[in-house]
Amino acid sequence: MSACALFGVVPWEVLALLVRGTCKVHLNKYGAGARSNRLFLPRRDAGWRGFRDLAAIDLSNQGLAGPVPPALPRLAAGRLRDLDLTLNRFRGDCPPDLLRARLAHGCAVHLDESSRLGPAALGGLGELPDLARADASSLSLVGAAPRAALAGFARVVDVDLSYNALTGFLPSPLPATLATFRFSNNAFEGDLRAVAPLCAPGGALRRLDARYNRLGGALPPALLALRHGGRGADVRLGGNLGFEIDDAGGAALAAAPPADVLDLRDCALAGPLPAALGELPPRVRVLALGGNRLDEKLGAAASLAVLRLLARGCRVDGARFEPCGTQIFKPTST
Repeated sequence: MSACALFGVVPWEVLALLVRGTCKVHLNKYGAGARSNRLFLPRRDAGWRGFRDLAAIDLSNQGLAGPVPPALPRLAAGRLRDLDLTLNRFRGDCPPDLLRARLAHGCAVHLDESSRLGPAALGGLGELPDLARADASSLSLVGAAPRAALAGFARVVDVDLSYNALTGFLPSPLPATLATFRFSNNAFEGDLRAVAPLCAPGGALRRLDARYNRLGGALPPALLALRHGGRGADVRLGGNLGFEIDDAGGAALAAAPPADVLDLRDCALAGPLPAALGELPPRVRVLALGGNRLDEKLGAAASLAVLRLLARGCRVDGARFEPCGTQIFKPTST
């Protein structure tokens, strides 16, 4: 059939064969990039009669065009457990209820750039206050996330927004119950002030993955203390525009370092080091700075801080500085 020029709505009989898998139907044999059919799925519920008891619907790579039918989220909210719409030519955003179907009903929804979800889908998450885990990763979410998208959660402990195309600032406020927050591989901007309240003593946060966004600014002192204060937190910051550690952050590190190593590797550090690092307790024997962008001249205060560490035998690994034009240490492996 793919050699023919087919147009119009998929007949119910063909749709039944395709979805139920009772017959091999290839509407677009040569892939979504080829010049092929422009077939549209039925938009009315009547076109989906008889499919409400299905566990899986695979419509991938069928050359389907037009909008995603609004009836599909209603199927996904029933017994459906797997819905694949990838490798087609859908137009516009998918119905926002697809995200709710995935989160509230456990339906695995597979989307890509041709079947994306707009940021409006995140706006309805407040209607799921009792959800414990919100996995919205790899859903082709595109655009600025609503500022209060996560504020309605009352019991959520794990939120995953990774591998989308979300922009703008991080949602705020964040749920106080949040223990794991992952949003790597997006395009979020601004700083990490929104996560600071979760890092305070008594806060629930134990894992933060913010890698590969467009974040920067000063790292919140509470976040630095969380990573290095012995609470076992997993904080990943690499691949961003560039963070700084200001004087308040340096004081937090000096007050709550690990036993013998202060590990600042892969934190996307690009700004100057604070003078307070020179006041690290004697038990700190290694300052690890690899995987950052600190190969630049230090200011006088930070140069003195590093010299103080070196003078008392603390090893400084993974960076190269030239205070006042004089190299004081070279990169070493960590």
